[in-house]
Amino acid sequence: MGFDANVCDKQAEFKKIPWLKGESAYFASLLYCFISMKGNDFTVTLDDDESKTMNVLFCVVANSRWYGGGFMAAPLAMPDDGLLDVVVVQKDIPKIKFLGLIGPYKNGKHLSWGRTYFRRAKTVRVKSAKQEVVNVDGEIQYGDEAVMKIREKAIRFVVPATSSYFDDVASGKISPDHPLN
Repeated sequence: MGFDANVCDKQAEFKKIPWLKGESAYFASLLYCFISMKGNDFTVTLDDDESKTMNVLFCVVANSRWYGGGFMAAPLAMPDDGLLDVVVVQKDIPKIKFLGLIGPYKNGKHLSWGRTYFRRAKTVRVKSAKQEVVNVDGEIQYGDEAVMKIREKAIRFVVPATSSYFDDVASGKISPDHPLN
């Protein structure tokens, strides 16, 4: 939910323009959403316990590291650990500084930002102060609340041998036992 979901939503509209296809439709959508960008108050509740209300640029709930054309939104996510990674980037900066965050965000360098809230949970409820775009694996829905629950061991994954996943596990960068703050 938030900025990146809005980009996905608008991209579908821009693809209807005959000369805007693929990546050009994405960048047109990105520019449109940047110009009209606003924050929204989200309340994130984890496992019916911890709740936090924040003014948010975007909120990602994921069980894998990558999405949306190569963005590493959840760089520590483990698809087989039975947990969802929750990454919320708060809107506490001017628009012009936001542009400088896109590259580091795409490369998974955003968890250490002071404006990033990162947790793990089995159930995540995101309540929005107003109607929002909800992007579920590229499918767009609209609402003011989304609830995500993990279904452990529901899907078997095949990971390419060339994936950085194996190096990250071997180095200890990602691990189900790795303590996170």
